[in-house]
Amino acid sequence: MTISEMPTALGSSPSNENRAGLANRNSFGVVGSGHRISARFSGLTINNIDTLTAWPELNPAVIRLWDTRTRWMNIEPRQGRWNFERVDTYTKLALDHGADVIMTLGQPPAWAAGQSRARCAYGVGCTPPSNLDFWRNYVRTLVEHSHDSIRYWEIWNEPAQREFWSGSPEKMAALTNAACEEIRSIDPNVSIISPSITLGGIDFFRHYFQSVDKSCIDIVSIHYYINNNNNKDGFDKPSIRFLKRVKELMRKVGLSDRPIWNTEFGVACSAGKNGCMSPSTEQIEAGRLSLFRYLFIMAAENVQSASYYFWERRPPATPFAMTRDHRLRLSKNAAIYKKIMNMLQEAVITQAYEKNGVYVVCIQKRTKRYAAIWSGSSNASLSIPEKWNYHSYINLLDGNSLIPSHSSLEIPGNSLVIAQN
Repeated sequence: MTISEMPTALGSSPSNENRAGLANRNSFGVVGSGHRISARFSGLTINNIDTLTAWPELNPAVIRLWDTRTRWMNIEPRQGRWNFERVDTYTKLALDHGADVIMTLGQPPAWAAGQSRARCAYGVGCTPPSNLDFWRNYVRTLVEHSHDSIRYWEIWNEPAQREFWSGSPEKMAALTNAACEEIRSIDPNVSIISPSITLGGIDFFRHYFQSVDKSCIDIVSIHYYINNNNNKDGFDKPSIRFLKRVKELMRKVGLSDRPIWNTEFGVACSAGKNGCMSPSTEQIEAGRLSLFRYLFIMAAENVQSASYYFWERRPPATPFAMTRDHRLRLSKNAAIYKKIMNMLQEAVITQAYEKNGVYVVCIQKRTKRYAAIWSGSSNASLSIPEKWNYHSYINLLDGNSLIPSHSSLEIPGNSLVIAQN
């Protein structure tokens, strides 16, 4: 089973890049001849850029401004009083390292927010603006200031979550349309990213997409956190199922030609009675295994950019940290993460399928060929196709080689095997 054909390159203009998604034609088990992963596949959120003494070793192609003290409430704390210092700091550092920037709009300051009893994640900011002109002026002023350095504008963060948006889908659509008018009037060549679709947000976005001007949506955003807490269905199937639900929604509302970007993903913490608790060795193992596999799942499902949240995150908020030594060097797990990202970025996914609980994603990058192989649950056996001709099979988690027996390969349950020529 192969995946349907995609363009061999993504151009810089929205007309090329943003219509190359063909989201519904690319996934596990769909017949075709391969799709190329974007040069912007490797994304990252950096919460505290002022604490960095060096650019992250993950070398992201995209950084997302969220939880970076760059919300509307930070930029215009008082009406007409603007503070672009952090926005400018982030964009300069990103441009100096060849990275694109996603600016996530929204979260109005108290003076611009409508009256509401909503419990907002940041005290205020989840209510619709009391006056649409306040929103228009904020978007227009920010885009005028930053459009030369910010090429991607995400309308809002997770509006189906009440702590981020207390209004209706229709009101969010009205904000999108107004922002679109302001952004396009300043720079028609930048890209507009939809508000982010979350796991429980399909119904919200069904109403949203019915009301929004679809020409304003260049890229569809999703957010997904892998949750290994009491998950009897494993972590592969739920993530694939969510992506297929998003694609089906996009098909129904006429957006199936738009690319999908996952602008925020990660691994949920180990849940205890009083919140996150320190992860056990078993939970750390499950967390890293699920994260590494999810990168291949996103690539197979034609997600064109994936921004990990976030560079500085440490246990117990997540099973493992990306950094060590005061955030200067990659942790062992982050080094594996980077290796996978380097393998996938600008590669072609030639084949992706699941059979008898074994997942296979085949990758071509220039002259190198790879296959990522794993079992969705316990140990399993893979019948090796005659045309593969891979020379080595290595468990990426521990570096140990696996030796095929005749035409089959035994796949340990807690492994991620990389075959290569």
